[in-house]
Amino acid sequence: MVSLSWVATGLFFLLGGLYGVIRPYRTARFTEQVDALGSKRDTSTVEPTALNVRLTRFVSLVSALCGAGIVALAVAPT
Repeated sequence: MVSLSWVATGLFFLLGGLYGVIRPYRTARFTEQVDALGSKRDTSTVEPTALNVRLTRFVSLVSALCGAGIVALAVAPT
């Protein structure tokens, strides 16, 4: 039996991870802008470091793989 909540969770991780793998700079910049909220820095001028972009790509890849695994386990026959 297919559990729709597990499929939805897996798809969330899969699609979010794929976006982070395809566009790691944009994702890292967004997190830097969120970090700048409430500080004296202007959120439009923040830039992520190269290490932050690489880590974002790696974590997004792991998230996408976990999401694919969750979906696969959710739809697998028992």
